[in-house]
Amino acid sequence: MRKYDFSVNIERESDTWNFFCKSKLLGKASSAQSFYKNESLKKSILICGSGPSLNHFDWDSLNLRETTIVALNGANYKLLHYSITPDLHFITDKNFILSNQSSIQSSLQAGTTMVVSPTVASHLYSHFDITPSQKVYIVELVNSWFGVKKERAEALIQISSSALLYNLDKKNVLDDKILEKSGWSKDPQYGVFSGATVAYSALQFFDFAACKSIDMIGVDLTGAKRCYKETHTQQSQLDRDFDRIILPAFTFMKSAPKRTASILNLSKCSRLPFTEL
Repeated sequence: MRKYDFSVNIERESDTWNFFCKSKLLGKASSAQSFYKNESLKKSILICGSGPSLNHFDWDSLNLRETTIVALNGANYKLLHYSITPDLHFITDKNFILSNQSSIQSSLQAGTTMVVSPTVASHLYSHFDITPSQKVYIVELVNSWFGVKKERAEALIQISSSALLYNLDKKNVLDDKILEKSGWSKDPQYGVFSGATVAYSALQFFDFAACKSIDMIGVDLTGAKRCYKETHTQQSQLDRDFDRIILPAFTFMKSAPKRTASILNLSKCSRLPFTEL
């Protein structure tokens, strides 16, 4: 058992993550590997970011019977406004949950399946009453593995699985903080690269499910006002990270081996210079 964020202790047993406060069991979550075993995804996946373009999507054109809806961070606010309950809520950033408690509460009340990092899960179990029927799956970020110390660049490459493809650009190799974020995971049970944006982590996680197609909307990456009204404004780091991490990561992704037949960015105001990924 190890102490983690929010005064929570975590004990991992095979595919199960147990969350404790002192000796009290707060709840159980399942591993990424369990997600692929247990969850039945539809033919297509629509990943919804919280950029302004989400407000202009033609929801009437969407076939909900054949589409799995994934909300990133606060996108569930807007989806619920359109009377669309996301199938999955994907969050890896604890800074988001600290300032958006109501977003989490909305998903829990709707029974939306949560796919979250260990840090976010720690917050869930320490701040909310999670029912036994609530599905929570854990996704780890590369070089933020539970129970494993952070490694510098050279050691990180040596210990990595063949499932993790690092973007070995000269600048990245010299900077372990960039290297650990810029790559492509062929098997998310070994972790996903953050790409400095939750959308990049989600693409790796859901590509492994090998669906017919993945579309993204609201992944504008402009740092502009979000698609929902913010109670506590969270400062965007997109301008700082775009040229240094985000664009190189998505560029590397284009050439990485993928399991999904088609991955498209539907945002007409996206900062990315390409639509087909």
